[in-house]
Formats: sequence, C-alpha cells, structure tokens
Amino acid sequence: LVAAVESGEPALVGLLKKAGAALSGKQATGALKAACGRGDLKMVSLLLDEGADVTAPTELAAALEGVGSFRTSESAAILRALRDRGARFNDPRCQEAIQALLLSACRLGELESLKLLLEEAGVDASPVLAEAMKLATQRNQKEVVAYLKKMGATKPDPLASVRELMGRAGSMSVSKEVAEKLNLAGRRFGVFSFDWASLSKVEK
Repeated sequence: LVAAVESGEPALVGLLKKAGAALSGKQATGALKAACGRGDLKMVSLLLDEGADVTAPTELAAALEGVGSFRTSESAAILRALRDRGARFNDPRCQEAIQALLLSACRLGELESLKLLLEEAGVDASPVLAEAMKLATQRNQKEVVAYLKKMGATKPDPLASVRELMGRAGSMSVSKEVAEKLNLAGRRFGVFSFDWASLSKVEK
C-alpha cells in the first residue's frame, strides 16, 4: 500500500482495495504518512475518503511527521484536509509531533502552515517559540521571523555564544597573548567591560 501511494497513482490504491487491502490500521498509517510527505493532496484525500483515521493520536502523529518532512506547495492544504476529517492539532497526546511540525514549518519557511496551526487550530507554540525563532533566523526565513515577532518571539542574541565563551574564559588560566586578544574582542563587541590584562590568572 505504501508503495502504491509513493507511485502517485490513485488507481493502484483502488486496485489494492479491491484485492482486499485494508485502508486502516498500521498499513494505512504508513501510507498516509507517505502521502503527506510527498505533498500529494489527492492521495491524502483518497486515503481519508477510504477510512484512514486521523482522530487517533498514533495516526495523526505519523501524518504530521510526513507533512513536516519536506516543503511542498500543498502542505497547508493537507493540514486543512486532516483537520476537516477530525484531526485535533492541539491534542496533548500528539504534542511532540505537533511541536516538531511547528519547528519544521519555521525551518522550511512554511508560513501558511504556521498560521494555520497557530491561528486556526489554536496550537500553543510557547514551549518552542524561542527555538522556532532561532531556526527561522538561521535559515533567513524573513516572513516567518516577522510573523513570530508578532506572536511575541524575540530574535536570538547573535553574540550569545561569544558572551558564554567570555564568561567561561574569565575562570581559566590564559596566556598574555590570548588575554590581549580576548580583551580586544570584548571591547569591540561590548561583551564585557573588565580588563583581561588585569586578571591575576593571566600568565606573565
């Protein structure tokens, strides 16, 4: 069944059904995940029409994992199709899959899918909002970054890693040359205000 779905030929799925293939259960879960991952809205709709159940947490989680696999033009439409067949994107039993999909949408620049999940489905993004902003910023997804800012997210500090390094370095024994370089970098970026050269741990 999964192979038939991946072929993109609805007729093959119909033949399998006539031959006795069950479009529910474990096989149907894998088939629906494959159809969602391919961005094949027609195949997703066919499987839903034939009994694929997205009200159960396991099946819904698999479908969401498929949607988040790749960026396709049909991602938001597929999410709407799942929702119209009873999928609850705010189901706490699917929280892990839903949060993974949110992060994937931010990474891939799926603004429409992101809006659907947060605005139409009422998904709580607060647990992953900071990580979502980080991913969108790293991938230069400007529209997603702007949207997340409206939702209350703040852009990550580009010097956070530098600040952390400087904080750790203050407790280490360093050579005079390293201390001078750290001091220069610190002044340049405004990461710290003390003078490395005055530290007692600087080797003479």
